[in-house]
Amino acid sequence: AEKSNFTSSWCRSRCSGITGGSCLWFSCHASRGMTYCNSFKLCMCRDGFCANDRGVCVFNFNRQWQGRMGGYRYR
Repeated sequence: AEKSNFTSSWCRSRCSGITGGSCLWFSCHASRGMTYCNSFKLCMCRDGFCANDRGVCVFNFNRQWQGRMGGYRYR
């Protein structure tokens, strides 16, 4: 069975912002989702997003839920 891009167990268990993409010569490709180019010229997921097993940034539902349970709102 194929994992869902939004709720994969990989993203829920650990959130990595590393997409595997590079922005040394060009900007991060739009197919990677919500990214930015860091100082090492690597495409990273924006805050609140996790890279899935395909290197696409997806919303981190787990972090938002934890934020609400902890008494603060995640942006």
